Amino acid sequence: MANVPNIKLLKIQWNFGNNCNLACSYCHPDLHSSSSPFPDLDKLIPAFDRLHEICQNKDRVEITFLGGEPTYSPALRHIIEKYSQKNFKYCLTSNGYADANWWLTVKDKLASVTLTYHLSQNLDLFIQKAEIVKDCSEILVAVEPNNWDHAIEAYHKLKQFNVSTKLQFLYKNFTRGNSMYLDYTQEQWVYYFNEHGIDTSSEENIEKTIEFKRQNYLNNYYGHMCWAGAEQIVINHYGDVYRGWCFVENLGNIFQEGFCLLTNAKPCPKFQCVNGFDLQATKSQGSWGMA
Repeated sequence: MANVPNIKLLKIQWNFGNNCNLACSYCHPDLHSSSSPFPDLDKLIPAFDRLHEICQNKDRVEITFLGGEPTYSPALRHIIEKYSQKNFKYCLTSNGYADANWWLTVKDKLASVTLTYHLSQNLDLFIQKAEIVKDCSEILVAVEPNNWDHAIEAYHKLKQFNVSTKLQFLYKNFTRGNSMYLDYTQEQWVYYFNEHGIDTSSEENIEKTIEFKRQNYLNNYYGHMCWAGAEQIVINHYGDVYRGWCFVENLGNIFQEGFCLLTNAKPCPKFQCVNGFDLQATKSQGSWGMA
C-alpha cells in the first residue's frame, strides 16, 4: 500500500475559462473559442471566500489557473493580490500574454509559472516576460513536427536564458484523451528523449516514460486506492469541483454551495488515467491494475 499522502497540502487545478489571445491549430477550439468567458470579480470574490474557509486547516494550498490564457482575465491579478494569505500559493500555465507590469505586480505571490512558447509569438517579447518571473518559472517550447527547425532554433535560444527549458510534444487528441501524438519521426523522438535525459539505447528506459505509457495504454489503475479528492481537486469553468479531470465524482460547486473535500482514498473506477495532474495523485500499490 502506498504511503498516505500529506493531506495538509491541497493542489487545485482550475479551468478558468477559454478566452485566449492565440488560436493555435494544435489546440482544440474548446481552449480558445471564448465560449466560456472568464468569471468576473463579483463571482470570484465569494468563491474565494468559500475556498479560504474550506482550506483554513491546510498548511498549503497551491492553485493552478488554466485556460485559455489565464492572464487574459481582467480579474485574475486582483484575486491573486487580494487572496495572498501565507498558505495560498498560485501557479500559472501561460503563454506570457500579460504585459510586464502585470507580471511585476504578481511575481512575488507566485509559486511557479509554466510559460509555453508558441512559434507564432514574438520571441524577444516572450523573453522579456520570462525574465521577470525567471526565479519561479520553467519554459516549454511547443513543437510541431512539420516546423521542427524553427522550434529547435527557438528552444536553443531559450535554453541560454538559464531557466529550465523543455520541448513539448503535442497531441492529436489534446483534451480528448491525450494519448495520440502528432506524427513525429523516430529521429525527432530520439532527440526529444535525449534532451530530457533519457537514454534511448535502453528500451527499458523508454518504457518507463509517461509518453510511452500513454501511447500504449499502460496507466491502468483500476481498483487501486486513489487520494484524488483529498490531496488534489479540479474545478471546471462552471465552478464544479471534481476529484480529477476524469470527472468520476462531483464534490460540489465553488460558485454556489461550496464543496467538501474527501478525507480518505477511494478505488479508481477507470481503466486508463491519462491526465498528467490526475496521474500525480497518490495511488496504492499491489491491487489489481498496474502497480
